[in-house]
Amino acid sequence: MRQETIIVYFGCWNEAGHFLWEPGRRSLRDYDADKMFIPTASQLDGTKLFLPSPEKVGTGSLTFLPAPNLTILAWWGNPWDKRGAVNSAIITNGNLDETEMWQRFAGYFPELAEKLTRPVTY
Repeated sequence: MRQETIIVYFGCWNEAGHFLWEPGRRSLRDYDADKMFIPTASQLDGTKLFLPSPEKVGTGSLTFLPAPNLTILAWWGNPWDKRGAVNSAIITNGNLDETEMWQRFAGYFPELAEKLTRPVTY
């Protein structure tokens, strides 16, 4: 049995304000994210859990969470919000490498993939 693809973007989309987004620019509430066993917006917003230190725009990290079978690509920076400690993330199911993550992201969120710069991961 094939598992349905889960992909969620966390960050700003055309304006300041960090939210979880599903394809089609549908916002995802923390309550629903919790039911999907993915990190909530409040767990991703500025947290160092999934981000590299020190904070440097354009840098990110790739994290695989085996229990929920999720990969998270998180990075510092976003073109719509120039404040400090601004971050974005992609969350999807499966154990993907950085290239696979960005390709999946571009397939489901082409507008964002064109605007955002793929981070350098450590």
